[in-house]
Amino acid sequence: MSLFQQVNNSLDKLLCRKVMFLVGILGLASLIDFWVGDNQAFLFINQRLSNPLLDFVFLYIFVPLLSFLVVAPGFMLFFKRYRIIGILSFLGGGVCYLIGGLIKFSPRPSQVLSQVFLVGNWVVGENSFPSTTTMLAFGLALPVFLLTSRIGWLSLLLASLTGFFVVYSGYHFPEDAIAGAVICVIIILFLVFLLRKYIYCRTT
Repeated sequence: MSLFQQVNNSLDKLLCRKVMFLVGILGLASLIDFWVGDNQAFLFINQRLSNPLLDFVFLYIFVPLLSFLVVAPGFMLFFKRYRIIGILSFLGGGVCYLIGGLIKFSPRPSQVLSQVFLVGNWVVGENSFPSTTTMLAFGLALPVFLLTSRIGWLSLLLASLTGFFVVYSGYHFPEDAIAGAVICVIIILFLVFLLRKYIYCRTT
């Protein structure tokens, strides 16, 4: 077995473990949302968890931290070893966001529920499903998560918190965020597959 094949096999095992982790987390979130009910899950997150401290954390700490999802792959572009990951991250974020924008389904929570706490004055469209904000975050984060080690976990955490906060802020139902993340996993895995095929063809 060549050195390239050994490295490739190691990457396959690591990638498989991370994909299984994503499937497990998203599967658990989907089951909880189905069991509780999407509306009830939304009301719990948006109203029962609502408090001024969490509002402050969301608006003035978390939102600025989201720049990491752009800054990290941006820095990768300056290093040959990580450049392809940075490119894939920006490509994935753009593709996921555009595809999410093409899917127009279901109204916003404020249009179907009588009492919704809105946190922040964001410019949004009428459609809620899927959450394009969540898709943008996961599109940027997943290539970094799947193809790097420590920094990838921070990217995944920020993307996951994005999914939570779009619900907490009252602009999306939980299923919007979960579905957005699931769609992103499929898209990014397809892009990673194409990348791996391209690298394999160039080295054989």
